[in-house]
Amino acid sequence: MAEEIKHQNELPTVKLSLGLEGSASSAATVQLEIDRGADVLGQLTLSFEDLGVHPEFDPASFRYEEPPFRFSEHVRGDIERMVGSALKNGPLLWLQLNPPVGHLASMPWETMLEPVVGQVPIVRIPNFLLNSPLTVDVVDMVICLSEPKAKDPFAGAEFLRKLVPALLGLSRTELRLHIFTDAKTHSRLQTDPSLGAFDKRVLLHDPAYLKEEGQEEKRSAADATRSVRNPWLRWIVDEMREATADVAHFVTHGYLQKGQSALALAASPLENKDPLWAHFIGPGELAAFLDQLGAWSVGFTSPPFNFSSLGLRQFFDDVARLRAGPVLHHEASGDGATDELASAYADLFLGQAPAFRRTVSMYAHPGLFVESESPVSMSSSVADTLVTKWLDEPATVSAEDSVWTTSTQRYLEQTVARMFPVEVKPESHIQKAAADGVAQALKFVNEVLSKHAEVDT
Repeated sequence: MAEEIKHQNELPTVKLSLGLEGSASSAATVQLEIDRGADVLGQLTLSFEDLGVHPEFDPASFRYEEPPFRFSEHVRGDIERMVGSALKNGPLLWLQLNPPVGHLASMPWETMLEPVVGQVPIVRIPNFLLNSPLTVDVVDMVICLSEPKAKDPFAGAEFLRKLVPALLGLSRTELRLHIFTDAKTHSRLQTDPSLGAFDKRVLLHDPAYLKEEGQEEKRSAADATRSVRNPWLRWIVDEMREATADVAHFVTHGYLQKGQSALALAASPLENKDPLWAHFIGPGELAAFLDQLGAWSVGFTSPPFNFSSLGLRQFFDDVARLRAGPVLHHEASGDGATDELASAYADLFLGQAPAFRRTVSMYAHPGLFVESESPVSMSSSVADTLVTKWLDEPATVSAEDSVWTTSTQRYLEQTVARMFPVEVKPESHIQKAAADGVAQALKFVNEVLSKHAEVDT
């Protein structure tokens, strides 16, 4: 999937994957490859010491800290030379984490590459061929912030006091912000006179209106189901029934155990008393939530004093492997005014090629950036063809359009993207039957959506 996007668009790419040498007792290695499209310009085999960590590096063992990630001096020159050859003075460098990924997903590759290649914008190649641009005149953005008592506090109210005006100050982008927080943070924000100045563009959702459905049982971060059971997510879905949710952004601690990543939140927006255990949301549950919400994009802020910044970084990567669309990761400790996060979203909403931002990492399809290098080949994938032909989404979705039509379209886009993840034309009778079945289903739904739109107008 990422390989096909790279080839079609001739992307200058740093490709990384985990490698194992001959015997089971051999130390793990990292295979680094520099490509331009399908052309391999160079390869290196790196040890974990070349990345600044111990050979038996375990990301789950780091709590409230990170190891000194960095490329060793004896490989930096080779990487710099090969990347320079791949870039050819182009505006963007691309990053590809190719399976097997393992612990590589927890490492800050963009930060590690900066001292080697300079301040070049880096974007991660997505794992789905489907490219769906944002087509709304008003962007509705959900911000969910939780400071579970079991983890160190990170001054969430103060963070939002910076982020909200930074986002609302975006030029040429009209936003509505829907803020969901713990009851304590909500109380602090409710009495903050600065939030009152943002009039109707900010809606501070009150957890007091949360419909209690009984105490949720404690669950492992290993929950692999795609059902939505977490009270935070259920609250957001319920509150957003009358509005679109183009973007969902989470500000909370990460968690990592036995290779499985999670978000760590309070037990519920109303209950934050457990000093020992946070409650977890796994990648599968979050992906299901985003589908229900009809979200186009999702982002994660790693707060200062994050219990597991490596866990949140892996969670960011895990989610990007489950759904199409832009996925962002933000390091708050290096972006005190939150300007880099806000401007990254501004570029994304406007379809502009991203600038260099030290604190923001992003998965995004190259077709989203109208100012990026023109691809040599833009042949449509099977998913693109089906969605474009049978889901005739209007050029711009108005704020007056029905919420369910937008969310339904995006849900169907995600479903098709997962069904047809690779650029392979249906050949067998089974493949052709599946594609024909999807086409007929999309055609039917599109007719229903069109009729509903006519009735509304």
